[in-house]
Amino acid sequence: MVQKLNKNRYLFWGFQTLTFIIMFVWNLMTPLYADDLEPSKYQNLGMILQQTKLDYFGWNGRIVGQTLFRILSVGDHQVVAMLNALAFVALVWLMYLLSLKRKGGQHNNLGYIILVLTTTLLIPDFGQTVLWKAGAGNYLWIGVLNLLFIYLFTSKTFLTTRKLSLTTFLQTLFFYSVALLAGIGNENTSGGTLILVLIYLGVLFCQKAPFVLNRSLAVVINLIGYLILVLSPAAKIRTLATFGKEYYDVPVIVRALKGLLKINETVMTTYLPLLAALVLLALLRYNTKKDRYLFAGLAWTLAGGAIIYALALSPMGQEGGRSFFGGIIYLIIGLFLLAPTGIQNTSSRRFAKQLCITVILMWSFLTLPAGFYDSFKSSQAINERYEKIKSQAKQARTNGKAIAVSSLTYEPMTKYSVNLSFDGYH
Repeated sequence: MVQKLNKNRYLFWGFQTLTFIIMFVWNLMTPLYADDLEPSKYQNLGMILQQTKLDYFGWNGRIVGQTLFRILSVGDHQVVAMLNALAFVALVWLMYLLSLKRKGGQHNNLGYIILVLTTTLLIPDFGQTVLWKAGAGNYLWIGVLNLLFIYLFTSKTFLTTRKLSLTTFLQTLFFYSVALLAGIGNENTSGGTLILVLIYLGVLFCQKAPFVLNRSLAVVINLIGYLILVLSPAAKIRTLATFGKEYYDVPVIVRALKGLLKINETVMTTYLPLLAALVLLALLRYNTKKDRYLFAGLAWTLAGGAIIYALALSPMGQEGGRSFFGGIIYLIIGLFLLAPTGIQNTSSRRFAKQLCITVILMWSFLTLPAGFYDSFKSSQAINERYEKIKSQAKQARTNGKAIAVSSLTYEPMTKYSVNLSFDGYH
């Protein structure tokens, strides 16, 4: 009976619908904040794209994420809340397809629930990377693009025919477009994606698999997109404006060493349980069942680690926060690939699995309600301040008095609000 419920497809789609509803409500109550307010002056897509061009040459090379964030900021609030909720569901769905689905083949309702909870618990600065429009465009949506590219790239059913047809042409065009957009997406996440697809190509080469032109071209296109991103003139301009020319006076090796030490400190203080779980599951699978999922889990773990530790060369972001987003997502996928599948026969393994599930459920119960409440209260406080500013602005037109911006009536306490003070990367 339990196994039937766990594999029930209607229940599976029901859980996804529930995830969407929760995220829709959460997005609906989150106001525009900070950088989100800047695009309010744009009246059409042309103005948004013009600003994106100026960004690329003057401040921010993430042209895909910046364009997405501006579109999210100027769109109808209800529609945007729906789209952002769909993006979160798509993120978890792709994580599921790349981990649990490939291991089991059938629906895994319990696995999906645990994956949703684990992702929500571990995503860095959830409020800023999922709810805040500027963060969602640059992290959540870019994460979806990168996972979609990896899924299509590693799929055994996508673009399998060599027959020329309109369907094949459209699929190929879509595949290459996703490859390019994923490459331009984010310096860290896109770099980790490139590592993964190169590992996959290396495995195929070692297995003497037939050469597939589409895959090779997709890697080239993805690399071109990545080069467009990292060679943006804006990167140096932004660094100089933020840290001054003295930043480049420090030798690269010294900057890298300092960055490495900061990242190690962040991992030890924030992500040690995740690191320990990855090590334990990798050792367990190595000693009990050496299979392709051990290699796949380690590959995702390597890519996730590379995304995070590449920040050692970055002028900022080593303290965690938004810049860790892609790395943590990839580590979670690695974690679920390494985790044992199904209830094991031995009582000790069954107990270990039940213990892990119980810990995640209890952690979620103790953390997520407080996070949702904190997000609601902080959003309410931001909206209250906006209303006061609007009221004062209306009065200022007649009495000429300056507008006094009051402090928030509620100060955010958790990572589930959109307050920027929790982030190490501004």
